[in-house]
Amino acid sequence: MGLWVNFMVSVGLIGWFVARMSRGLCLRAAALADAQQRHLRDERAVALGVQAATVAHEMGTPFSTIATC
Repeated sequence: MGLWVNFMVSVGLIGWFVARMSRGLCLRAAALADAQQRHLRDERAVALGVQAATVAHEMGTPFSTIATC
């Protein structure tokens, strides 16, 4: 009888630890996906800023040339 009790306690503990680890991995995967989405959004904002700066520079160069003539 003691063998079966020990077996059932062991099965319960192993199941609890596996469920806990699985939940932790799911939370970690969700946090990683969220971080990746934020990184992509920030990267797009930086790319837009670079393009805006390039356009401003390209437009400023002819205007400064016209102003000096």
